[in-house]
Amino acid sequence: MNIEGKKELLGIWIGKNEGSKFWMQVVTELKNRGVEQIYVACVDGLKGFPEAINSIFPKTTVQLCIVHMVRNSVKYVSYKDLKLVTADLKAVYSAINEAEGLRELQNFAKKWDEKYPVIFDIWQRNWSGIAPFFSFPEDIRKAIYTTNAIESTNRQIRKIIKNKGVFPDDKSIQKIIFLALTNASKKWTMPIKNWAMALNQFAILCDTKFTKLGKWRNRTYTKKSDRPKLVGNFPITKLQMNLQT
Repeated sequence: MNIEGKKELLGIWIGKNEGSKFWMQVVTELKNRGVEQIYVACVDGLKGFPEAINSIFPKTTVQLCIVHMVRNSVKYVSYKDLKLVTADLKAVYSAINEAEGLRELQNFAKKWDEKYPVIFDIWQRNWSGIAPFFSFPEDIRKAIYTTNAIESTNRQIRKIIKNKGVFPDDKSIQKIIFLALTNASKKWTMPIKNWAMALNQFAILCDTKFTKLGKWRNRTYTKKSDRPKLVGNFPITKLQMNLQT
């Protein structure tokens, strides 16, 4: 999400695995291309990703996606208990602060541990990634509790790959994904729900530094050739320009 609350694609990467080395390369590239700060990174437990982010952007708050936590929990739950379990988990992540969240988690364990002990274990093991969520006011929590923005994009990519079938090499995959997402980005014209309230809270928490985010859009260039070329909402990298030709 950019400062306007709109989805913005910064790159497409293909790797053999999603280890720490891969993520370090991705985050380093973003830094080198001009990303000055990431204020909040909502991740879904990818190995090495939080460490890579904090290595390059040490001031970034990295938190686990709450929706993914709930999904990973309820897959162990029988249908008849689903509504009650999700309600009790909501009491945990909607707590007013971390201490209250921990109390609600203990209450959850007392109620459900005999039947679903794995759920408490999941939340306890991942608590350090959940805890940052409680430091934010409600308006920001609503904006960052899920990775749905990227999940919807991933669904589009999976659909494209499934329909296409076989690809001769990585470059052909990158090309078709890039062109499809370029078209999709034309629809990313509206901010996420209640973004104005979240933006106001971000400005308070981050002081005046937050207003500098996105200043590249208004930057003055001495040469026209220095101005980044745009497709949809995002700059074209050298690789992406090669794919278009």
